Amino acid sequence: MSFQTKKESVGRPKGGGIYGTSTKPVRVPEHLIQDVKDYSLNNGFKIPYLNIYSKSGQCYLTEKKSTQKININNYLIKNLETTFCFKVPASMSNNVIQQGDILLADYSTELAKGKLLIVEIDGILTIRKINYINNELYLVSLNQDNDIIRFSEQFFKKKLTIIILGVVTSIIRSL
Repeated sequence: MSFQTKKESVGRPKGGGIYGTSTKPVRVPEHLIQDVKDYSLNNGFKIPYLNIYSKSGQCYLTEKKSTQKININNYLIKNLETTFCFKVPASMSNNVIQQGDILLADYSTELAKGKLLIVEIDGILTIRKINYINNELYLVSLNQDNDIIRFSEQFFKKKLTIIILGVVTSIIRSL
């Protein structure tokens, strides 16, 4: 009886493929194949992070070539299951948010004064800022064309349907 052993010379040499390292076969759902390819070709979507320090009002690089990398998703998204994003249309733009900005919002983030909300009011999507005046809650429009909503007895008599979709956590803007 003879046993065969693995031939060392069979296959591609370790680290010789497009990834420059050894690889393993993995089963991936077909609808995710392109996402996995993109992820692996982009080093896990990590980008170089430049270390900067400030001295006497001047900024300096701590090193010319950064070895540190960050995954921008980890930086922007606190809770993946409750975060969503959308592109701002012209009708929602104002002095803070511009047409084409991508807003990241999280519906698990706690409401607080000064936070921006994505709100649906009677079926119309809008962005409002939370404000409290004399312990009353206000949803202030960033666009001068819309009314300020004051949560009072009069408000509840109007029977508006208001759905808070999420709190804006980040604004992504191309320059």
